[in-house]
Amino acid sequence: MRHGDGRVEPEPAGHAVVHVHLRDDGDAAADRVAHVVGPPHITVDGDEAVAVCHSLMVVHEEGRYVVRRATADHWLLRRTDSGSGWQVVTRTNRILDGRPESPALLTRGVRGEPAGA
Repeated sequence: MRHGDGRVEPEPAGHAVVHVHLRDDGDAAADRVAHVVGPPHITVDGDEAVAVCHSLMVVHEEGRYVVRRATADHWLLRRTDSGSGWQVVTRTNRILDGRPESPALLTRGVRGEPAGA
């Protein structure tokens, strides 16, 4: 990532992406964007679980709310060793725009299968 002052940093990944977003334009985005996640379908297998759902990105533009994006979301979760709950291992999203891999991602998740199966 190149900054205006010429500094170069590695591209952020994982939680760092969220921190960069909030640092750079978090206040502006928080005032006009909402991510709405539908109820998940969860399949638990021992200490791992797969959750799938739909999500919408809603943006406030020119006095009205507009759905900017709809996605199929697939989450692989693992129970923590400390017993404090579950942690996200991977999250896979596909835009719901007619491409066949988007509903296929949801189908795999409902079956408890990994995203890339």
